[in-house]
Amino acid sequence: MAAASATAAPAAAGWRDQVKGGLEGLGWSSRDAERACEAVAGLVADDPATPVAALMRAALRSLAK
Repeated sequence: MAAASATAAPAAAGWRDQVKGGLEGLGWSSRDAERACEAVAGLVADDPATPVAALMRAALRSLAK
């Protein structure tokens, strides 16, 4: 249950490290991961409570383009 609540937790100041690390763990280069973080930074600016899981999905979508 703790893992589910951690995934649903709002994006904190460390969201970028979490998303970047997750993308790198999936095999994306550091450069691509950083580019994806830049692509989703606006979501956090619009709503600081955006869950990291949602940011990760959006980052993956940005890399698929």
